[in-house]
Formats: sequence, structure tokens, C-alpha cells
Amino acid sequence: MRKRSPNLLQLLFFIFCVFILSATGRLPAQSFWACSRDFLARSPNVSAVTPKYNEYYGKGMSGQPIPHFKDVVYSLDGGSQDGDFDLQNHSCPTRADNCANNDADGTLNSINYDGTLKYDVYYPTISNTSSPPMLPAIFFFHPGGFSDCSYKDLSGIKNMCTEFAWRGFVCFNVEYRRGILQDLSIPMNKTTAQQEMAIYRACQDARGAIRTVFQRQDEGWDNNLYQIDKSQIFLAGMSAGGLIAMNLAYYDPAEVAQVFPTTGNSAAQILGDIDADLYYGSVTIPFQSSIKGVLDMWGGLPLPANTFGNVTSQTSFFSSNSYNPPLIAFAGFHDNVFWLDPTSGLQKVHFSTNSIYNSESTCVPNISAAPYSVDASLSFGLTMGSTLNMYEILQNLNVPSEMYIDCQMKHGLDKPCDLDKDPDCIYQSEFGTGLGSPTAVQVYMVQRACVFFQGCVNGKPNLGTTEFIECENKRVACDQHYTGCSDSQPCPPSQ
Repeated sequence: MRKRSPNLLQLLFFIFCVFILSATGRLPAQSFWACSRDFLARSPNVSAVTPKYNEYYGKGMSGQPIPHFKDVVYSLDGGSQDGDFDLQNHSCPTRADNCANNDADGTLNSINYDGTLKYDVYYPTISNTSSPPMLPAIFFFHPGGFSDCSYKDLSGIKNMCTEFAWRGFVCFNVEYRRGILQDLSIPMNKTTAQQEMAIYRACQDARGAIRTVFQRQDEGWDNNLYQIDKSQIFLAGMSAGGLIAMNLAYYDPAEVAQVFPTTGNSAAQILGDIDADLYYGSVTIPFQSSIKGVLDMWGGLPLPANTFGNVTSQTSFFSSNSYNPPLIAFAGFHDNVFWLDPTSGLQKVHFSTNSIYNSESTCVPNISAAPYSVDASLSFGLTMGSTLNMYEILQNLNVPSEMYIDCQMKHGLDKPCDLDKDPDCIYQSEFGTGLGSPTAVQVYMVQRACVFFQGCVNGKPNLGTTEFIECENKRVACDQHYTGCSDSQPCPPSQ
């Protein structure tokens, strides 16, 4: 972990971005993003926040067949290793193996709870306006290891979406297809073809959800209860959701192909293009250039195997991108799912050698191209980086990024203290803030993200500390020289 000083090119890049956005009339620099605005507090101009649940984003009507769509359920999908305390309180029902070519709503016999291709939207009511103004949008993706035992209705995401909306964002909480088989071989878990397929499908769905929202914006969806500024969108995700967010923000189709290695036919040939035509939103709708920032919380970053342990090679992988959005990231020093140490052998992805798990033909849209197979003969098939890898990559590329590390935390925020059982309990995963609950820490992450995005949009990225290790960031508005923490301060060895 090292500190780098921003250069003239970085500052010129952001001045250029501000000029372009202003020229299109999409950047309300004197209002929404004004440097005089305090994003640590809820906006006094927001009079209410309204959630609207389960908007369907699949192609056609809910419950009708979708051409080339497949959704799988595995009876042996026993859940994930995700550390989110919300998921730990959620039981996974027993269901038979199944495959569907439709995505049913709650009135039908769905294989995936009450359907998958849905999102919730949390939108603010702005005071003293005759019609809803165009507001920045943030798309949120939930954790859960891509298991069917996970879902979008988690209290933490609801809390964060509500807080974003109180600050004037329109927040979309997106569900996506899940369904995995795990090879829990000793001494280490092996990655399966079914897990790789689940990640790919989820990234297809996330892209389709954004395109759908864009198309509906143009069509006056929901009688214009809310309107988004399509030139200013942000992505957020926890764990598996963080992986999805970074996939959308930083990977083009050629890069996607490199991080889904197969033997035989490619992932796109078997499962369809990463921008698949399964959704209400047209595949011709672009969105990546509209992503103005990413909030990643303990997410993963698939990278080619030959980049392992080499941040220069990992940087080169993204260096040809025409645009890499700024990143703000949070993670635990003891994360045991997406390991922070970029030189740790635990970032190596070993594919299963069991034929049940390294090849799959069930529930694929193009059966003639099946099976989806991973190469078990490789010493390791991928590098699974962490959000710290992406922070280092973006620092090398002179793209603004901030990294927050909690020295006690593992993968995900700790559950709340039970003071009835332990009156002396002190909440640990609080990033040096002293906050006493996951709810309070979630608000802190929203605040930090808003201030970070505010600085980036105004061409005033953080020129001081960018790595906050067990240290509270108190930067406000567009202050570029906050120095309350030190980039070089590591976690104590005992922690």
C-alpha cells in the first residue's frame, strides 16, 4: 500500500469531464453537486423518500417465456460463505433441480422465489418543484455468493438506498439470477463451472437492468414519478454485488472473455453475449460512459491468471479502456473470501477436478455449444483480486480512488452487538469511526461515497490521503487537502 501524488494529466482529465458534462446541460454544478453542499447531512430539499418494489425488467411480460433465457436451481445449492449478517439470518428452502425459460412473478409458480428480473427503486420527492427534476441514479447489487439462498431484500441495502435517496439520488436495488454448485474439497474450496456461469448470468442481468431503466426514462415510465440524469449514474455493490459493479464499470466484452476462461466454446457462445437481448431495455443502449463512480464494499475482481501478484500487469489489463470511473472502496483486513494481499496465494483460483463440477450442460441457452467447461489441468485458472487490487490499479492509472480498511473486519460488517448477552460489547467493523452499529456504518459509507463523488464530478479529486486504514475520513465537500489520516499507516500486526 503506497501513496501516489496526482499529476497534471489527472487534473486536466477531470476538468475536461466537467466541461463536457456542463456543455450537455446535464451537470447541475450550481445545485446538486455544488461544492457548498453538505452531503454528510440529508438534503433539506428532499421532503420524502418513496420505495417502489419489484419493477420487472425482463423482456416481454412477467411470467411469459423469454427467448434464450434460462434460470437454474440446484437442489444442492447450500448457500454462500458471504459474511453479511443479513444473509446469516436467512434460511434457504429445499428445492429440486430445475430449469426455466421464463421468469415468473409472484402469481405464478416461480423456481426462484417470486421471480428474479426485478428491481426496487427508492426515489426522493424534491420540495418546491412542479415536476420531478433529473437526478443522479445509483444502481445497487446485493451480496450472497451468487447463491439462490441470497436475495435483494436485505436491511443494509434498504438502509443505504434510503440514505442515498434522502441526499437526492434515485437508487435502484437490482435482483439478478443466482444458482451455484460448490466443490468443498479439502484442503481448499475449488471453483466450479456452475459458479462461473452464475457470475456471468448475473453480469448479463445487471447490464440489462440499467439499459431497461434508461429506456423507461425515455418512455415516461411510472408516469414520471422520478427522472434520472442518464449522463450521471453510479454503481454500488457488496461482496458478489461489488464484483458485478466492477465488471460493469471496468470490463469491455473482450476483457469479460478473458476472465471467463473455458475449454471449447466461449462463455458468450454458450450463455449468450454479455449484453444479452433478454431485457426490456434494448441492447443498443450504451451506459458505461455514463458511470461517474463506483462504490465497492468487500467485492471481488476477476483477473487473468498471468497477472497474479503483479500490479503492473493488472494495470495493463485495464489501461486500454477508453474510460475507467473513480472508485471508493471498503474492505476488512481479514477478509477470507476476497483476500486483500495481492501476493497471497489465496488469490489464485483453482478449478475443480471433479467432473460434476468442472463441466455443465444443464440449463444453458445454446445447448449445441455446451458444455461450459473449466480447465482443471491448470495450476490455477484465474486471479481473484479484491477491491484493494482495483484501488492500486486505478492509482497507477491516475484515476481518483479511495480505499477504507477496517483492521478487525473479515468479509462484511459484523452483526450488531447483543447488549443483553454482552453488555460490554464494542462494535468492531467501524473503519476507525467509533460508530456502534452496522446501520451507522452504512450511513457513513453513503456519506463518504457522496462526498467522494462530489469532488470527482467537480474536478476536485482528493489530493491528500486516499487510503484510510482504521481511520475516520472527515473530509467535507470539495476540500482537496484533507490530511487527518496517513496512507502509510498499516494495520497493527496483532490485528
